[in-house]
Amino acid sequence: MFALRGIAVALTFFVLFYCLLSALVLAAWRSLQRLQVTERSRAGLLFAARVLPFVASVAMTLAFVVPSFQLLEPRSITVDEGIGAMPLALGVCALLLIACGCFRVIAAHTITSRVVAGWLDGARPLGVDAVAPTVDRPWRFAPSVGRRQSLWWGSTSRGCWSRSPQLRS
Repeated sequence: MFALRGIAVALTFFVLFYCLLSALVLAAWRSLQRLQVTERSRAGLLFAARVLPFVASVAMTLAFVVPSFQLLEPRSITVDEGIGAMPLALGVCALLLIACGCFRVIAAHTITSRVVAGWLDGARPLGVDAVAPTVDRPWRFAPSVGRRQSLWWGSTSRGCWSRSPQLRS
């Protein structure tokens, strides 16, 4: 019962803190949209703002809630306090939130893999000395997103090029 209570308390804190931080990110994002920054900076800011609530909620739960529950909650069998409806309901909500997030990650990975496979359909290697793997496609330039290693496409009429400092030689 002690472990079940600990899980319920940790999940309750996680979902409440996650919802609070998500609401703060939403409120802050509306004001940050007015900033005049490059698209790359905006994309990085948007990714960080979207990941921040989850990472902060997990970190706070694991750093403070779980250890304090382990240290301060009585483990005695004689003290049999129930979990309660609210922590149990919020714990179920947290599990549903995590399951939906996992489903979205898997769906995004599947869609990205299909798009990249479509881009690579009929592609052939270029005959140039390139730093990154390249393939010949009719358009000038298209980076792949969501890949484990970088893959760049270039047209044979334009040559393969990259603005990334990591790929320049």
